[in-house]
Amino acid sequence: MRRLQTRLLTVIGTLLLIIMSGRPVQAKKVPSSTQALHEVTFMIQPEIPADNIGGPKLGYFNLKMTWQQTRRLNITVYNPTNHPITIQAKVVNANTLDDGVINYTGAKKNDPRLLPQPAKHFVQVPAKIHLGPGATKKVPLIIKAVNKPFKGEKVMAINLYDAATRHKTAIKNHYTYAVGLVLQGKSLVTKPTLQANRIVVRMTEGKPALSVLFTNKQPWFWQNAQIKMTLKNTKWPIFQYHDHKAALKIAPQSRFYNNLDLTGYRLVPGLYRLKAEIKDQTHRQTLSKYVSITHDQAQFINRQNYVYLQNRIRILISVVVIIGGLSRRKKHAKTH
Repeated sequence: MRRLQTRLLTVIGTLLLIIMSGRPVQAKKVPSSTQALHEVTFMIQPEIPADNIGGPKLGYFNLKMTWQQTRRLNITVYNPTNHPITIQAKVVNANTLDDGVINYTGAKKNDPRLLPQPAKHFVQVPAKIHLGPGATKKVPLIIKAVNKPFKGEKVMAINLYDAATRHKTAIKNHYTYAVGLVLQGKSLVTKPTLQANRIVVRMTEGKPALSVLFTNKQPWFWQNAQIKMTLKNTKWPIFQYHDHKAALKIAPQSRFYNNLDLTGYRLVPGLYRLKAEIKDQTHRQTLSKYVSITHDQAQFINRQNYVYLQNRIRILISVVVIIGGLSRRKKHAKTH
């Protein structure tokens, strides 16, 4: 039992996540001290299979999906306390928070129009696990058999937490284990791309920002991605804004805001061109959009609106000249 306890303690470092964090876990050693035991009420160790993509030491499940075949995985849980506990478990889809941060807590709901087949369609876990004092148990993860192969990747996590601790403490203080699970389907035929759907001026964490809403419609997990945005005034190029972020993670079939911090900058009204360069290890993409900015708003416009707004003064002057000319001709015709 002491040997098992020591093994389980080696994975506390990153398997143990604050409830608002989220990324695939990687095991690393931490001191097996009495203090560590008091900070948590149970410990875990995922049993990574030999066919895990990336190897059994990866720290999270990354598996090729098998069709028409049910598969069982296990997570060992251990209760080091001298009282019984109840562990609650659930499967949560990966989602993307602002600025390309992966989240596995369910704090942000997935859009069912983007993700019509959530994780619960593929994986099930027992809702509750009862552990006596000093007890060890295997929590089964059942990957269900599917008849129709899916394309791309399904990214999720199995969240485990002590029900009593969750109810007694504030959400921001209680601990949750999030064990990552990636199911690999058939290769994508189309090239992964992001769409820029909206641009808004808003406050983010008390700071003004220009925020571009990106959508990842495809079942592709962007890892270690970069987004470089440049917003340039088409009339006065001196007015331009830049943002470059790296090491972003974007969940499949999710959307998120990428924020361009405006702190220290004045938002100058006018017409702009937005250029966004997106890349990861295998894919590159460039987006170009027309943007209309007022004192406190921003919006994407199409090329026709851009051309009209850019030449609006000339068009109005031409209309006035034409109307004036027609009026003079009409007046001249009446007098003759």
